[in-house]
Amino acid sequence: MIMGGHWNLLPEEIIRIVYEYLSFRDIEAASQTCKSWYAVFLDSSKLQNIMEFVVHQEDSKTLAALSRLPSRCKRITFKNISLEFSGAEGEKIFSHWKCLANHIKYLTFIKCNMNERTIGNLLSYCTSLVNLTIDDSDYPFMTGRIFSESICNLNNLATVRRLEIQSSQYLSDAILMRISNIMPNLEHFSLSGDQITFHPAIWKRFYPSRQNFKYSDSVLTFKIVQNIIELRSETLTSIDFSRTQIGSDGLIALCKIPDLKLTVLNLEGCKNISQPGFEAIFSDQTGIIDLNINFCSNITDSIFRDICLRLERLKKFSFRKVSGITLCGLECITLLKEVRYLDMGYSDIFHDRQTQIVREKSLSAHLTHLDLGGLAFGQSFLKLISAQLKGLQYLNIQSCPVNDSMFAEITSNLLKLNVLKVAYLSISDQALTGVARVVASDEVDNKSDVQNRSIDENRHRIPLGLGYEEVIKTQARRKRVLKKTLETLSPDVAGPSLNNLKRLKELDLSHCVLVSDLSLMFAFKFFCLKTLSIAKCNITDEGLESLVAQPMPLNRTIEELDLSECTGITDRGLCKLLPELKRLRKLKLAGCIGLTVKTIETVMTYCPQLRCLDVSGCCRIPLESCYSLRDALPLLRIVQQGTGLLVCNPPLHFPAEGPQNGDQHRRFGP
Repeated sequence: MIMGGHWNLLPEEIIRIVYEYLSFRDIEAASQTCKSWYAVFLDSSKLQNIMEFVVHQEDSKTLAALSRLPSRCKRITFKNISLEFSGAEGEKIFSHWKCLANHIKYLTFIKCNMNERTIGNLLSYCTSLVNLTIDDSDYPFMTGRIFSESICNLNNLATVRRLEIQSSQYLSDAILMRISNIMPNLEHFSLSGDQITFHPAIWKRFYPSRQNFKYSDSVLTFKIVQNIIELRSETLTSIDFSRTQIGSDGLIALCKIPDLKLTVLNLEGCKNISQPGFEAIFSDQTGIIDLNINFCSNITDSIFRDICLRLERLKKFSFRKVSGITLCGLECITLLKEVRYLDMGYSDIFHDRQTQIVREKSLSAHLTHLDLGGLAFGQSFLKLISAQLKGLQYLNIQSCPVNDSMFAEITSNLLKLNVLKVAYLSISDQALTGVARVVASDEVDNKSDVQNRSIDENRHRIPLGLGYEEVIKTQARRKRVLKKTLETLSPDVAGPSLNNLKRLKELDLSHCVLVSDLSLMFAFKFFCLKTLSIAKCNITDEGLESLVAQPMPLNRTIEELDLSECTGITDRGLCKLLPELKRLRKLKLAGCIGLTVKTIETVMTYCPQLRCLDVSGCCRIPLESCYSLRDALPLLRIVQQGTGLLVCNPPLHFPAEGPQNGDQHRRFGP
């Protein structure tokens, strides 16, 4: 038995076993215990496949960032940086990169200002690369020479299985053919948001004859894309054409390619696809298990019915904001017996009969992710799905007509929820605390009215002229009466509350204006809550203090907290809250007009792990105090204040050395 806190004496085998039972963030926090725990953390092969290291600095700091990377890291992202291998500094960066590149499997470039030679040099040493993503980075493609043999030899990229070139304006046929030649084993191919030309006249303009055929450096045509997919059809199983101009003709040609057996197809935002294009999918690509048709405006009942009938292996189906489906098409959704992920948010397809449909045929018992955001369903429907889908782990019902009694069905049946999003709902403290079934809303109103009549002594007072004055007074009276009820109510009598959801990791209650401090006092007792949003709720300092007044370790695992537009909170509440949230990484305080410089001082003292801070609209916090955060919080990435956006020394996510023995608060990144 290890006594006295000598955790560094534990054998590595025991530490590895402990890590097996923890989530990634918990393992990261545990690795700060001492140097030996940190060494096991970096050495774990399981964690090496999960950890992602982000480098988003300028040239002068990139060398320091790369030098602090663990030698066996497998995921690296370059974001918003300019990098060149020129001069003495560039040679040092290049030498560090050679030591890292052999182990890298996932490499991402996001909005990077690098030339084609720099990217070529980076890739030439990545002998184990599996996933390559170049997103919104136009500069390397401008000259048209990227991936060419005149730049560097990239035959080592034959190991790449997943290629994503997204939001590029300068990707051309010639570049794409070079990519195809050096990456012959592609399984996933994404051209999301790229400017692909489908019109035959453009093809004739750049390729007038078949003689002296030369791939163009100026245009990206669908025929060349099709040829590349044909060449790699034996290995390709996943294609992403989201946010492109692909139409039915292009989709038909794609599906007719011999030996192409797709399992994943992303057509999000492709508004030119109609019935013939989907017919090609149903006849030639029946093995699809992941289909995304979000924002496709040409979806009709017949298309939707065929999707449910003929794509029998479908496990992930997204049709968000699809307005062409009626109740006749919706009836077929119960035919998807293998579906695990269902996103139908904002589709405006619900009707009074949807409850009868689900009752008679029922949804898939395997469903774990359900997004119903913005749908106008009734109480009977929510009661029915909460009884049928007790294995649900993700539920989004934001902007839905859900009241207190309907919310009680969730807290009583869906006990395995990890993520619950209920923003913009008319639920109150009575639903969250579990007294909605015990004490009716009108009963609380009656008690508050009686209390008001006994207190109101001056009936001839002059009103302030505020139209919202009576509403404010009524809410205060309701809160006072409900608090007294909760303090005297026995736990055996109370109904299901938010505390029933023991596995909850993410909770979004933003813009639920009827939620007040009482919910934080009586309904927030979570062991593993990571993300909490109570923006624009009726929260004051009393609620924030009660959130961390619970015994350890309740509510101490919060990493992202959104308190935007909670005008009732002041420095006092945050001074009590922030010292208890050791893992806090993201804090939003936009529009909290009661905060002053004292809050910034509290953040500097007690939030060493903070990455992002938003204090826009906090009129009493001067810009100068935000600048002082740069030196105090070396891990802080973004500070937003007013209309300005300060980028504060965004470092690499891990240091070269781990925490010292006994040092419980060593600062390092995610």
